[in-house]
Amino acid sequence: MNESEFDEESPGQLVPTAEEGLRAFLPDPLPDGLDLPARVTRRVGSAYRRIGELVEGIRTLPAADLLIKPIRKREAVLSSRIEGTETTLEEAFFDDATGLEPTDIDDDRLEIRNYERALQHGIDALRNGQPLSTYLLRSLHKTLLSGGVRGEGKYPGELRTDQVYLGNKAGGIKRARFVPPPPLHVEPCLERMRGYLDTKDTADDDPLVRVALAHYQFETIHPFNDGNGRVGRLLIALQLVHEGVMREPWLFVSSALEARRDEYYDHLLLVSQKGTFTEWVEFFLDAVIDAASDTVARVHRLRDLQEGFANRLKDLRTQLPLRLANSLFSFPFVTAELAGELLADPGADPVPPPTAQAQIKTLQRRGILQEFTSIRMRPGPGRAAKVYRSKEILDALAVD
Repeated sequence: MNESEFDEESPGQLVPTAEEGLRAFLPDPLPDGLDLPARVTRRVGSAYRRIGELVEGIRTLPAADLLIKPIRKREAVLSSRIEGTETTLEEAFFDDATGLEPTDIDDDRLEIRNYERALQHGIDALRNGQPLSTYLLRSLHKTLLSGGVRGEGKYPGELRTDQVYLGNKAGGIKRARFVPPPPLHVEPCLERMRGYLDTKDTADDDPLVRVALAHYQFETIHPFNDGNGRVGRLLIALQLVHEGVMREPWLFVSSALEARRDEYYDHLLLVSQKGTFTEWVEFFLDAVIDAASDTVARVHRLRDLQEGFANRLKDLRTQLPLRLANSLFSFPFVTAELAGELLADPGADPVPPPTAQAQIKTLQRRGILQEFTSIRMRPGPGRAAKVYRSKEILDALAVD
């Protein structure tokens, strides 16, 4: 870490590490009441307008849960991709449809599944009145790194007890781009950050500004041995709810950060080096605007598809094909077995296989489903189950 790049405006101090002669960055508590220039306050207004469009678009959906699940799965894929996973969105949906167990899928796909579980865990915690606390962050981390994924040996749910460093791994800590606080400072830093999150009702800064600042602080503390980026992006989605920006986590910024990954890392580093909070907030707001605009477009596309499917099926005497078509938004890949479960009334047994297969055939004839061939079929006796997909839904969700 080039210590000469940390000037007097740096919001922290350089402190000794366990390795003699080397120092790490210890951030100050976050500021409250930033003096933002007019261009940034205008960005705040633009971000809220985009978020308002998103919330209104979701509010008008006939079945919001059906369309929000694929948006959340897309976030799981994109957030994991930033950390190096290569699983596609189609592969993640395919695994859901075919019932593959964790032992049958690779680490990348399991990491995505864990991300979805961690997100749902955070949503449930907020719904139950839990605060955004160090305990909750540790719980999210434990969920992310459990079950045999890469990083499982790096103490899921436990704060790090080792010195970590970022960038230039081959060169070691002496050539690191950034060195987060020594382990003994991690818990006190997180507790100060928790105190910041608790001041949402008395804070001077706008909630979106506070989300940007908290994300910087979390990534700078880097409290875990692995998985910090994913926990940090989960924190963004959950803090938007915590701060009252939206009722549910409908906005995810991973797609926007992935598109500008190098800038993202540069901005985080420059805040620590030179105190460029204004520039970081402006960059973060641009990411929010881009992500909200993209999500609005996808929600509209999915809603139009849902209406289009209903029109294609309106002449039928039975509602079963429409029920299955609506379920495809959560499960764009489907087998006859899964279709039987999706068609069943709540708490009832799955509909018989011939009935389920008949609805699939109807959707095939109407161009809503297409048979799909893959070598990743669930092993079992007899012929492998046929898999069908809705290409239109997958195209609407496509990860660029």
